[in-house]
Amino acid sequence: MARRVQQKNKKHGGQKKAIFSQPRRLATVKEACAYAKMGHTTLYEKINAKAIIAYKRGRKTLIDLDSIDVMNDRELKPWKSGK
Repeated sequence: MARRVQQKNKKHGGQKKAIFSQPRRLATVKEACAYAKMGHTTLYEKINAKAIIAYKRGRKTLIDLDSIDVMNDRELKPWKSGK
């Protein structure tokens, strides 16, 4: 997730404005399915299990791709040869 940093704006009377240090990588459900190589049903199951972070903008669901990377790091195990 992006970390929010407060900074004073000198031009506008010292009002604080939020600056994000890293932009969020958001994708639609279709794009996130292609990125994660999983179907939309599995993707929604992972969202409901809180393994993947999703946001709503109006009717559109946006998926945080960084949360998919974190889920993969947590759930994927290296393959070991049988030899």
